[in-house]
Amino acid sequence: MSRAACLFCGTKLQQPATGRPPDYCRKACRRAAEYEKARVQRHLIGLEDALRQWRQWPGSEQHQASVQAEIDAATARLLVLLGAEPEPVSPASEPGPG
Repeated sequence: MSRAACLFCGTKLQQPATGRPPDYCRKACRRAAEYEKARVQRHLIGLEDALRQWRQWPGSEQHQASVQAEIDAATARLLVLLGAEPEPVSPASEPGPG
């Protein structure tokens, strides 16, 4: 599957006649995407730790929902940076306590 636009900035990509189609328009976008992927991954680790902490407190459902929404948004951005289309998260697919 070839991409029509850079995964980072959205610039239209030049498709080569042969070889693997590019994911990024230039080296700077590739490097920026790598940096953002690392930042999003670190942010997700922190959010998941926070969610585990909030699950220990009765009556913290509002905070848990807020953290889960942020986890979902960060996961969707990470999927875009990785070249995958984000899928909607259903309540049945959310991770359990742990």
